[in-house]
Amino acid sequence: MSAARQQSLSMAVDDSYGLWELLWGLHTDFPEAPPARLRSIARQVLAGLVREGLLTLTFGPAGGAEEPLAREQALAALDQPGNWAAPGRLGDPETRFFATAAGERAYFGQTAPAER
Repeated sequence: MSAARQQSLSMAVDDSYGLWELLWGLHTDFPEAPPARLRSIARQVLAGLVREGLLTLTFGPAGGAEEPLAREQALAALDQPGNWAAPGRLGDPETRFFATAAGERAYFGQTAPAER
């Protein structure tokens, strides 16, 4: 598993995180990478995890009325540079991600009952 994929899933099984928080986490693995490169890496990894059904993205105020995004909406959201910025104020809407049940099984090395 790549470092970026591992970091993304590790965060996702722990809690719901903003896209911007993933960029901060990846900076420790890729300290020399410019911000645009970090966003590209994160976007590729998250898009793959969404396509695999391992992550869900939401939009709304953190801890508030976050709405889950359908797969195509989530993929489109990853292409919007503004969604990668930290919210300006507490309660401002943001794009967040978290692991699905399948994502948790994948992270912890388990397979779904139908796959056994």
